[in-house]
Amino acid sequence: MNIELIQNLLTQSQFRDILMYRANFGRRSYIKPQPFKVYSGLTGGMSASTFRGDMADKRLDSWKKTQVEIYGSVEKADAMLESMAYFGSAVHEALVDIWNSQCFEFDSDKAREMFMESDRRLGLTHNESLVSQKVLEYHMAIASLMQFIYDEVSDILAIETMAICEELILATPIDLTCTLKDGRRVSLNIKTSSQINDHHLNQAAMEAVMWNETYPEYQVVGSGIIRPKSWKLDKVPTYDLKIMKMDEVNERARIMRKKMIACLEDPESSYANFDQRERIFTGKIKLGEAPKIVTKTIEQAFVESQQVNQ
Repeated sequence: MNIELIQNLLTQSQFRDILMYRANFGRRSYIKPQPFKVYSGLTGGMSASTFRGDMADKRLDSWKKTQVEIYGSVEKADAMLESMAYFGSAVHEALVDIWNSQCFEFDSDKAREMFMESDRRLGLTHNESLVSQKVLEYHMAIASLMQFIYDEVSDILAIETMAICEELILATPIDLTCTLKDGRRVSLNIKTSSQINDHHLNQAAMEAVMWNETYPEYQVVGSGIIRPKSWKLDKVPTYDLKIMKMDEVNERARIMRKKMIACLEDPESSYANFDQRERIFTGKIKLGEAPKIVTKTIEQAFVESQQVNQ
């Protein structure tokens, strides 16, 4: 089981008190160590609670099937998704450097090695041209975010900081919480997709509500999406910025919350009552013998991982 600490990346911040761990064991979840509790990730909860007739769900299913067809298997498609998530995390970490130093040093060799190591860890076949393209897109995204900060931001409170909804048993890292130059404090989801859609805005709305529930003394008054755009290299970097006012945030979150509450009331719920065990084949067996399988709960696996890291 892959377990990763998630904590506000800004070290000089009041939001580093909440420590949670991301656990990947066939699905993405988050762990609060004290007292021990497992939460579903927000995107997983939203996906599990989407009505089958919804157009957004049909598009998501179609996209997932296309990914499997492109990469040849579910495992390879999942690895590519993890690679995309790593790309986003790398952008978040760069954002920390940008805010702390008010500058960024572009180093293609360092970025190339970072993405090559990520591909090796995920078992992806090395492809130099794809890695070079990823490095270019990474640097273009950083330049776009730098332009956004220069244009719009007066202060950054938190980067990749956990927020929780106890009622819905959900947790999620908030990409960016900042104060804009017009005085508004907002939560933003950083997307690298080609467009901003309703699903993205619903996610951003839930993130704002979860942030306000987790940090009531630091309420945001809006939420939205910041998306670095492709731009001509001889031009000023560009970005898409969509910020919703709280009326829209609350209405979107109200609809999503009703769907997830209905999901929670179902004992077969795919996000609230998921199997919290890990099964591992172990040992050497002879031909004809039954395989040896060790079953561990998430809590057992988590405790073992912490002991190994100490």
